[in-house]
Amino acid sequence: MAWYKQDKPIVFFDLETTGSNTKKDRIVEIAILRIESDGNETEYCTQVNPEMPIPPETTEIHGITDEDVENCPTFEKISEKIEELFEGADLSGYNIRRFDCPLLAEEFKRIGNDFKWKSARIIDPMIIYHKRNPRTLGAAYEHYIGKELVDAHSALADCRASYDILKAQFDKHDDLSTDPDALHSECNKPYNKAQVDPDGMVVYHFRKPIFKRGKHKGKNVEDVIEEDRSYVEWMATSGTFTPELEKFLSDCLAK
Repeated sequence: MAWYKQDKPIVFFDLETTGSNTKKDRIVEIAILRIESDGNETEYCTQVNPEMPIPPETTEIHGITDEDVENCPTFEKISEKIEELFEGADLSGYNIRRFDCPLLAEEFKRIGNDFKWKSARIIDPMIIYHKRNPRTLGAAYEHYIGKELVDAHSALADCRASYDILKAQFDKHDDLSTDPDALHSECNKPYNKAQVDPDGMVVYHFRKPIFKRGKHKGKNVEDVIEEDRSYVEWMATSGTFTPELEKFLSDCLAK
């Protein structure tokens, strides 16, 4: 089975949370799978008391209730274990670049620590997959592994699925580099040169930044700032969008 030129440990991780806002929502479960360069594995999974209510609509997705986490450790209690497992490793997991890494960074910030995920190499199977077949983790698993993903939205199951998918991607895609720096580069750049951000929310059209999606689809960013500045301010600070888009819009607002 093909695999990339692993020159350091790689950590796959997955979060189940109270919601999708990376700045405000909290972790209710974290799973970590650390693969050493020699193939040895360390697995860690725990539920976490988020110190806030879990919305019913979120419980419907991952099945974790307030009662489940009432007596679980807080994030601060497990933070040292997480840092130990992440030490010196590349980072991987399905959609970690857009969601899990920023949200985890906010959790560390609340306890006065700095999670320097942007300085790590990030190898995100979702980005590799979406550049070839835009779908969900379950569809990616079925596409690459050939069977249905059981226990989706269980943190450890999703973590293992990401590991399986990334391994299968090296077998399936001859154009996928095995160099970790090249993989990091592929997972951290827009899908095409016209895009401002990896998700393509804003694209350049005749050298002008245009909203590609959303309620101002097709409009020039500068015009929207004039017409609906509060909306752009929300996009730049809500934690809902990618760090690249937030920075770009913040820079536009500052002009």
